[in-house]
Amino acid sequence: MVLHSPFISMIAFSGHVLRFFDFAGLLPYPIYTYTSISVTFGFLIYSIFLSCSAVLIFIECVLSL
Repeated sequence: MVLHSPFISMIAFSGHVLRFFDFAGLLPYPIYTYTSISVTFGFLIYSIFLSCSAVLIFIECVLSL
């Protein structure tokens, strides 16, 4: 059972959309910087959740043997 948070996915998707519009030169720079920081932080939390769930699955498999 792997944790998939739709909120984290939404943050990542909005970051990609803002990055695309930033390439077009439509966004002021501080908004893009803030969004990329929040997206990076979101991916960090997401990877921590994934690694924790992977460790829990491994422990359950070991205990069930």
